[in-house]
Amino acid sequence: MCNVLNGDAVAPEKGHEVIRLTPYHCQYNAIELIWTRVKRRVAKYNNTFKIVDIESLTHEALEVVTKEHWEKCVRHAERLQEFR
Repeated sequence: MCNVLNGDAVAPEKGHEVIRLTPYHCQYNAIELIWTRVKRRVAKYNNTFKIVDIESLTHEALEVVTKEHWEKCVRHAERLQEFR
């Protein structure tokens, strides 16, 4: 069985809901907003352009993303979907 279908079966057992997003519509996906935030922070502090430093900056940027950031991005994506 395909892993995607396995996820569909396992998620409800673990108390999660699987939500399918339309392809090629990143504005409806909160992870894209978070990823933009992470990339912006990495770009701001990247002054060596060395891959090891970029990796470190990426980890640091991910660590400062809070639950509140996620909630805000999810609300934004939901509002966009309501206007569709």
